[in-house]
Amino acid sequence: MTTGNEAQNGSFPQNDEPAFDSADFRGVLTSRMLAFLGDFVILALITIAGWVIFGVLGFLTFGLAWLALQLVAPVVFFGYFALTLGGEHGATPGMRFQGIHAETWDGRKPGILQAFIQTLLFYLTVSILTPLILLVPLFNRRKRCLHDYLSGMVIVRDGNLR
Repeated sequence: MTTGNEAQNGSFPQNDEPAFDSADFRGVLTSRMLAFLGDFVILALITIAGWVIFGVLGFLTFGLAWLALQLVAPVVFFGYFALTLGGEHGATPGMRFQGIHAETWDGRKPGILQAFIQTLLFYLTVSILTPLILLVPLFNRRKRCLHDYLSGMVIVRDGNLR
C-alpha cells in the first residue's frame, strides 16, 4: 500500500490519500461481483436451513418460534458479513475464493463494527440506488463502491497484505 518514506514515517502523500499499487485493484470489481454471487449461494443455504429449523421449532413451541422466522435472513446476512469481513482474513468465503480482501483506508484489517457498518451501508445503498451502485467504481481508480467510501474500507487483491 505505502512505499518508501510514507511507510516509515506514517504520513501519506500530498493529497492525503494512501499510496496503493495499481496491482492492488486489478480485476477487483469483477472479483467482487463473483464473490458476492458465491456468498449469496452460501447465505441462501444458511437462511433456508434457519427457516427449516425455526419452522420445525414452531410446531414444537405451538407457533411461538415462528415469530423469529422474520429475523432469520437479516441476522444471517448481517452476521455473515460482519463476522467474515471483520474477522481474521478480512474477507468473506466468496472473497477469499476470488483472492480479494477488505482493508481500512489506512491498510489495517477492518473490525467487526466497521464490517457491520459497511454491510448496513451496502444494503441501504442497494435498496435505494440498486443498479447505480455499480457505476461508482467505474469512475474511481481504486474501484470503491459508495458503501466502501462511506465506511472507510477498500477492497484489494490478496498478496498485498500489509
